[in-house]
Amino acid sequence: MGVEVTSPTIEGAFSDAAVALFGIMTDTSDFSPSESLEVSVSGEDPKSLLYSWLEELIFIFDTTSLVVVRADVADASFDPFTVRATLRGEKFDDQIHETRTGVKAITYHGMEISGEKGKFLLRYFVDI
Repeated sequence: MGVEVTSPTIEGAFSDAAVALFGIMTDTSDFSPSESLEVSVSGEDPKSLLYSWLEELIFIFDTTSLVVVRADVADASFDPFTVRATLRGEKFDDQIHETRTGVKAITYHGMEISGEKGKFLLRYFVDI
């Protein structure tokens, strides 16, 4: 399954990519941003940064059940390759929340990061 997001800023693109990931797993409109978590990831190049970002989100969900409905990305940089953000969401409860498609991992297949000031595109595929 593939996801493509565009945003006027790289921070916005990383934020939208995070929320879209959780939209694959459940209906995020049923969640509130009642809990928060600080996160920081790094990579060796743009693609590994996006991969690390999304894998960290899957890890957080797998270990805490936190469904991210908002990612306040304070910094997404390609020099060095880092993303710092505050994740906001609510814990998943299968008794009250919709279960959609489980995401096992992110793949580099078809991954794309492009853009310049004013328009950024992130594309990624998940292993379900």
